[in-house]
Amino acid sequence: MSNTSRLLPENIRLLLADNYRLAALKQSGMIGRQKLVAFEGIGKKAAEIFQAPVAQITFLEKDEQWISMSLGFDIQCAPTATSFCAHTIADTHKPMVILDALLDENFRENPFVRHPPYVRFYAGTVIRYNEQNIGTLCIYDFNPRLAITSQQATMLLQLARDAEGVIAELELDRAR
Repeated sequence: MSNTSRLLPENIRLLLADNYRLAALKQSGMIGRQKLVAFEGIGKKAAEIFQAPVAQITFLEKDEQWISMSLGFDIQCAPTATSFCAHTIADTHKPMVILDALLDENFRENPFVRHPPYVRFYAGTVIRYNEQNIGTLCIYDFNPRLAITSQQATMLLQLARDAEGVIAELELDRAR
């Protein structure tokens, strides 16, 4: 096991390696796909709702997180070992919110917190396909927050469902 993979709790490492989840991810066709305009619209709405400088849609393999859409931060992939989103896919029912990553025991030593881009606030929720958590819609900021509103949380969940709808439409196109 690599040193960076020890950053993730065992339950998350097991979830990332789950064969059913990985099969659904592959079937979704999201890994290696060109950027989607529909995802950009979803990301822009999320950034606007949270007044955040960064929004992303990501898809997680076992060891790599692929960023399918990123506004405000130019990155295409990152190891899951340092990924906030790897933690996010463990919870389907509500967004994961980190108000101040420097104060959070799971993230205060994370290289994205300690080094550029110096992430302080994160909010993300899962994107599902075939009943599996395959990715996330997330936003982050370089300043901590005091709270998010219930309306923001609801809108983040809805935008993730919109992203799932985009994936379903692409699947229909492939079937034709």
